[in-house]
Formats: sequence, C-alpha cells, structure tokens
Amino acid sequence: MMSLELKEAYDKLSTNDKRDQLSNEIIFIAELVKAFREKIGTNIFPFDVKNYDSADDENMREEDFLTFAYEDIYNIKTELVTILSATELIKQTQVNMAEDENF
Repeated sequence: MMSLELKEAYDKLSTNDKRDQLSNEIIFIAELVKAFREKIGTNIFPFDVKNYDSADDENMREEDFLTFAYEDIYNIKTELVTILSATELIKQTQVNMAEDENF
C-alpha cells in the first residue's frame, strides 16, 4: 500500500511529472509481466507499452494522456489474463500427464 508520504510527494509534482511517474509505473509493471511470461514460457507474442516522454509529450491534452495510459493498462490486463489462462492450462496438462503415467 502506498505510504502517505509517497502520496503527498506525488501530489506536489507538476502535471507533467505526474504523467511521467505514472508512465514509469506502467512500464515497471509491464516489465514484471514480461519477466513472468519468460519464466513460465509464454513469451510468444510481442508485448510493449509506450513511454511518456516528458519533454516531447508535455503539451499532450489530458484526454489524450488518459487514452495513452488506458491503452497500456488494458494491454497489461489482457496479458495477465492470458498468462493466468496459460498457467492454468499448463497446470492441467501436467496433472493429466501424471495421471496417465500412473495407469
């Protein structure tokens, strides 16, 4: 859970810096998802998120930034659902193989 101090520090950032920080958090989460994909062997399709460039994107309209962030969050959610489905399928396959070996 986010500490009060961290939340207060974030609240004091400029809008541009808040956007940059949010983008960095999304990128970090995406990297965790990628690492997990590689660990379980489901790293088949490319998966990337965009990087908010605080210098180039500073004048982006708020509605455009929200769309920018939403697209990445949606893609991460989709990847997590895919990973969970693949993990369950792998688990079930392993159970079936073990049962077949016992007969």
